[in-house]
Amino acid sequence: MIKLLLCNSNKQIKIFFYISVCLLLFASASFAEKFLEWSPVNNADGYKVYCMDKAVQTYFTNSLDMSNNTKCSINSLVSEFDLIPGKTYYFAVSAYSNITNIIDSIYSDKLSYLYDPSDSEDHTDRNVIETAVIDNLDNQNLIIKGNWRVSGGEGPYAENSFYTTKAADSFTFKSPFAGNIRISLHWTYFYNRCLSVPVKIYDGSTLIDTVFINQRENYGQWYVIGEYTFGNTPHVVISAEDHPEVLEGEYRYISICADAVKLELLY
Repeated sequence: MIKLLLCNSNKQIKIFFYISVCLLLFASASFAEKFLEWSPVNNADGYKVYCMDKAVQTYFTNSLDMSNNTKCSINSLVSEFDLIPGKTYYFAVSAYSNITNIIDSIYSDKLSYLYDPSDSEDHTDRNVIETAVIDNLDNQNLIIKGNWRVSGGEGPYAENSFYTTKAADSFTFKSPFAGNIRISLHWTYFYNRCLSVPVKIYDGSTLIDTVFINQRENYGQWYVIGEYTFGNTPHVVISAEDHPEVLEGEYRYISICADAVKLELLY
């Protein structure tokens, strides 16, 4: 049961979210990757996932802003928290509001998890029926919003890559086919690349996952995001919307890259 407690402090009303939801670790029926999932909290604007590697710690020092999503893939946790195979980690979630004087909720109960790389790696033994690579210059399969410019970043897939420093810009790759698809992303390196780029996966107009990518790592190569089942046209969207660095006013120093996406239709 989720409770809201209102108290008066210095003549200002402060609302404390109390979150008693249980973190769930489950495997998607459509592919082998695992997720964390939690119940939505009334009046919350978003959620943060926390991670630590010692059960005796009192406070979590690392967090990942999930915006208003209530599900988080193990893939995004691996890249954000640098999880080490064979090591046990402890996760928790809290709710927050964007309204002034509303305090973040207390942590949920901690969930222990022994990191197994098979929970986040792609299964290359599956048969690939068809492969499509959509480059940043393939205008037929792109929806570009904003002012994306040619990047001098290291390791582009083909001729070049694009970048933006505007929070409202987005870059959408559209798949030419639906079905069971493995999605991989390719980007270039630059010194001010964003450390946690939100990559949103849509089945048609429905958001089904958000994966956060550190674009100062794993550049110049294909990075597997995951495998998904699509009934409608798949869209892979690179965007800075609701990103923590934007909210903190630091975004003018950060760049986000759009280079290429690989889509593999699986048997």
